[in-house]
Amino acid sequence: ETTRISALRQQLEYYFGEKNWSTDTYLRSLADARGIPLSAVCAFPRLAQMLQGQGQHLVQIALKESNIVSLSKEGDRLIRIETSEDHAQNKRKRSSICQLEIDDEENERRARRANRFITTTTNMQQVNDIDLE
Repeated sequence: ETTRISALRQQLEYYFGEKNWSTDTYLRSLADARGIPLSAVCAFPRLAQMLQGQGQHLVQIALKESNIVSLSKEGDRLIRIETSEDHAQNKRKRSSICQLEIDDEENERRARRANRFITTTTNMQQVNDIDLE
């Protein structure tokens, strides 16, 4: 049983680790402000096979020692724990958005407006859709 718990934790940490998280658009699409539904992740074929119908109980045990993913207080959602590396990468990404070469007054006005907007939102889709006119 200990080996099974360890393998389960490794699989969950793989899913939520930086390397997979940054490229797995499907997994990220399942996330909302409260995390990712445990039921959705437990339905992944590999996890379903590992859990053999004992989902929540085994996940709770497996995640007690994880520094990458945790279970919500309600026990129904998985929450990715942001690492200092994630934070540094996100900060670099946000900073690079604002590096513009200003060649006239109109573009300078647009850049100031974009910078104000970007510093007040964390939703990159909103940043992509911003109307600077």
